[in-house]
Amino acid sequence: MNLKQNKIHILGAYGSKFRNMNPTCFLINDSICIDAGNILAPLGEKAKNIHYILLTHSHLDHILDIPFLIDNTLSLRDFSLNLIGLEETLNDIKSYIMNWDIWPDFSAIKLLKKDEYAVNLKNINYSEIFEINGIRFQPVKVNHTVPTTGYIINEKIIISGDTTNSEEFINTINKIKTIEKVFIDVSFPSNMEEIAKVSKHHSVKSFKEEIKKIKRDVEIYVYHMKPLFIEQIIEEVNQISKDIKFLKEGDVFYF
Repeated sequence: MNLKQNKIHILGAYGSKFRNMNPTCFLINDSICIDAGNILAPLGEKAKNIHYILLTHSHLDHILDIPFLIDNTLSLRDFSLNLIGLEETLNDIKSYIMNWDIWPDFSAIKLLKKDEYAVNLKNINYSEIFEINGIRFQPVKVNHTVPTTGYIINEKIIISGDTTNSEEFINTINKIKTIEKVFIDVSFPSNMEEIAKVSKHHSVKSFKEEIKKIKRDVEIYVYHMKPLFIEQIIEEVNQISKDIKFLKEGDVFYF
């Protein structure tokens, strides 16, 4: 038995949905998700146990399962689903998803088993440290096309969210000496650098320059690879260092 009591289970590791690859979703201790790209397929009825979803930003691949999660588990729940994210992120969900035109507004619908709303929305700010079930989360501002936050988990793991070069993200890794693992977005191979720049994701080229700025010994894990370019990205990253790893669905880490 692992002596570290908390675990993070990778339910989705990729930058899109394709065949057996699913968008980003990290499950923490069976009741907390960071992003919602792939909850229902791996968890099935256990998805009713999700209390909290921490969102990095509002792009579709990161919020994909939220509408179906609450729709499928509404009759099973005796507690609300809490969506936590930047104000802009939650506003987008209310405006473009749960707006009664695309999907019901479950923040205005009561649970069947309890007199509480099915969904609660809670805004957070960059660098606002908060705690859920004894686990500390710290948002970190990153550089993407919409307001986006990465997350530090218990000062052990840092997740970039979608990002390209981000001074604050790198400075945080160098400053917090207890961070052991870095999960970082690398979406495109080097020959797609211009698309990466426009969409504000890392290509392997920009990733290579970024990790040179890390002044500490940490484990680096690439995720959010676009499925059609995975083999090329892996080949290029392996040329940088064989020590860099790649997140895959089903991975479990203890912290």
